[in-house]
This record gives sequence, structure tokens and C-alpha cells, in this order.
Amino acid sequence: MLVENRENRVVFHGDAATLIKQNPKLTEMRFIPSQEELDPRFISELNSKLGQALPSLFVEFIQQCGGFDAGYDFIFPCAHRHDDPSKLSLELKLPMTIIDGSEVRCQPFSLFEGLYLPGGSQYQTEISVLEMCFAADEHQDELQGRDWQKLVPFASNNGDVLCLDFNQDGEPNIVYVTYDGVGIYPILPNFEALLLALDYNG
Repeated sequence: MLVENRENRVVFHGDAATLIKQNPKLTEMRFIPSQEELDPRFISELNSKLGQALPSLFVEFIQQCGGFDAGYDFIFPCAHRHDDPSKLSLELKLPMTIIDGSEVRCQPFSLFEGLYLPGGSQYQTEISVLEMCFAADEHQDELQGRDWQKLVPFASNNGDVLCLDFNQDGEPNIVYVTYDGVGIYPILPNFEALLLALDYNG
């Protein structure tokens, strides 16, 4: 076990145990487990299709901390500032640096709705979107030689998607795909780097 949800706080074990020390803001974040059950058969089939296994840290974190829930006076995922009790339910975000030709821009990706497991309903929705964008040989220049079926979506924000990209050997990196398929931008080398970069508004 690498990831444990203990009273809505993430606890890392084993090889992941140093993540909190590297990103102390993780201690201020609050999570709930995914509301969808992991389908081992689907994961096995997906691993075979990708030619390698999904990272254990990725799967366990989404299982334990990927859920979304919101009510009148609460929201998950979120952050609670320990140094300012008035700042509760702060929105989580992932800072991104996007290189588009000669243009470099910085923008956050909101994680308001949490993360979703491969095989779940939101995952299937985003796979359908990727298929509409790329299966008919549209936007092939944007794919830059990638096989779109080796993109594994796991987070959405206003139609834009974060995916694990299994189009290279070794650990999958993370790419940002715009909602209309006209942009695919590498942003992080792996899922661990996402956790180290995870931040919040406020």
C-alpha cells in the first residue's frame, strides 16, 4: 500500500512516504475516496492494451483520494489553511507551464471535481471525447505521432483533460489536452510530479 485516506487526509507509505515532506501543502488538503469501484478486469485489459501497467501510485491515489462531493458548507477535494482558520474549502489546482511553439504561458488546471478512475463513467465520457477528436484522422498534427488510444484521461476542467501518456517507454508522463483536440501539451514527467506540484487557491 502506497496511499491511505485517514480521516480525509492523505497518508503516503513505502516509496511514496517522502511526498509530504517534499510538498507540505498536501497536509492541508482534504480528500474523500472515489465513489466508483475499481474494476480489476478493466484495469488488467487496459494494462494489456497499453503494453505496461498503470502506475500503482496513480491508481491508489485516485482510489483513496479522487472522490468529489459538495454541499452547503463543504466540498471535497479542497484545502484548509492551518494558519488561517477562516480559509476553508479552498479549491485545489495544478499549476501548468505550457509551451506552444515560441509562446510560453502559465495557467492553473482546476481539480474542483477530483480525479476519476479508469473504467468509470467520467473516464468513459472523456474517452468518447478523445475518440471524436482523433479517431477520424482529425488533428493528426496535434497528436505529433501519438496513438490517442494510449492516452488515459483522469481529470477534467471545463472540457479540458489531463491524461497519462503511454506513448513512450518507461513511466507515463502527463499531458494537457484542450477540449477541442487542437492542443496536446506535455506538462509533467509523471504522476508523482503532479502530487509534488499540487497547490490550492488562497
